[in-house]
Amino acid sequence: MNPLIFTRSLFVAFAAVLLSIALVLPAQAQEDLGALYNEAAQVAQQAQQAQQNQEHAQARQLYAEAHEKIVAFWELGQEMEHDGAIAEGRRLATQFQFRAGLMADRAEDYDQAIEHFTQALEYNDEHSRAYLAKAEALRKSDRFDEGLEFYQLAIETGDTEEQRTAERTVRSQFHFLASSRLGESESPSRSAANEALSHLERLQDYVEPNANTFYYMAVAHEALGNYDEAISMASQALDIFTGSRSDRARIHLVRGEAYMAQGDTQQARSDLEEAMVGEYRQRAEALMEQLS
Repeated sequence: MNPLIFTRSLFVAFAAVLLSIALVLPAQAQEDLGALYNEAAQVAQQAQQAQQNQEHAQARQLYAEAHEKIVAFWELGQEMEHDGAIAEGRRLATQFQFRAGLMADRAEDYDQAIEHFTQALEYNDEHSRAYLAKAEALRKSDRFDEGLEFYQLAIETGDTEEQRTAERTVRSQFHFLASSRLGESESPSRSAANEALSHLERLQDYVEPNANTFYYMAVAHEALGNYDEAISMASQALDIFTGSRSDRARIHLVRGEAYMAQGDTQQARSDLEEAMVGEYRQRAEALMEQLS
């Protein structure tokens, strides 16, 4: 969001609150609430300027200060039992904590970011962007497993873009964990293959598998000698794959190897011919020679 747009919306929203305050509260109460609000608004503007200048640590500190001031406004609104001031205080306290978290994240202070996002969610447990941001901060601080709960909440509460971002990140992280184990050598060990399968099975507890998921499962099953499973997983990958021919080649290669292991020369040849593309050509050609 453009920070200038945020500033305008802050004042526009408060205009309605000021009107309702003027109608029901005495002049001194109006003045006290207005003064607290204006103090918070001024600090928020300074924070937004620091944000524009890429001064992330300074912006975080200023958003946190704006939060403290708007909480004072909120608490006074509660004392006066003014619903408009209470609602506006909660909304802005949430926004200032969320933005402080974003600035801490950009400054790579992930522990601080997590604290801010957690506070924002205590104010508003339907803030899908805060769920996603907290999950990302946890992932960046090597606490991906802790972040899974918040990715899931972002998927459940977020809009389409937020859902897709959360799903894509979860899927990519599990793929990374699986591929890291499978790629440690040309022939993954049984323990590495089983660990990769464990990651890929966990993935499906949170998001739908895609072609890459099935591909890595095929590689793992081939390493374990489960050739029927490897062929099945590779076939499912090919059924839904939408990428380039060179990327498709690796799926044909693993299926071709599985068919070779089963002694199905005809099916193996068919897949290996499709695998003769880019970086997979040399391996596919070497396997074809073995079939000759």
